[in-house]
Amino acid sequence: IYMTYIVIEGGEATGKGTLIRLLKETVPNAVFVSEPGTTDKAQSVRKEIMEHPEYSDEKRIELFIEARTSLFDEVVIPSLKEGKTVISDRSWISSVVYQSSDKIDSDYITAKNKEMGTLLKPDGVIFLDLAPSIALKRIVGDDREVNFFDEKPLAYHENIKEKYSEFLDKLEDDGIDVLRVVNAVNISDKLDEISNFIEDL
Repeated sequence: IYMTYIVIEGGEATGKGTLIRLLKETVPNAVFVSEPGTTDKAQSVRKEIMEHPEYSDEKRIELFIEARTSLFDEVVIPSLKEGKTVISDRSWISSVVYQSSDKIDSDYITAKNKEMGTLLKPDGVIFLDLAPSIALKRIVGDDREVNFFDEKPLAYHENIKEKYSEFLDKLEDDGIDVLRVVNAVNISDKLDEISNFIEDL
């Protein structure tokens, strides 16, 4: 019997990493993971993705699934089977939002993840809904690692936000609980709301 699988989603610099750090104090017994990453294999794949912005979306989808397979096999599935709650910074939902386009629809991406056994539907999704114009200013002032997604124009990030909203609507229609944390400029101010959401899952 699996325990609770929770994913944190949002655009670039919306506060996902900050929220993870806060939740490690409020949900200390949970297992925290990050996509793409956490395992050595997934970290290696992440490095490849970030070093090759010229890769096609099809190639990125394959690599993200490769990283996710390592993470699921080594950490996520074993932890859930042990009765632990898993909280993930990003998930296959990010792949759907970021890699879907006029050429690749979301159904193709979900089908590829299902085929590889990485389409684990979350019990809850926490979406950090912050205006890209605000989030992108953080990138300039933060010490965070800047990648080619960060450097894309504002219109790209606004489109990502819209795609998130549309796909989260679909997830809710499928019965998945979604918490939209609106205007989370200071994520610590929203911690009680988020903690209550997690407790109620």
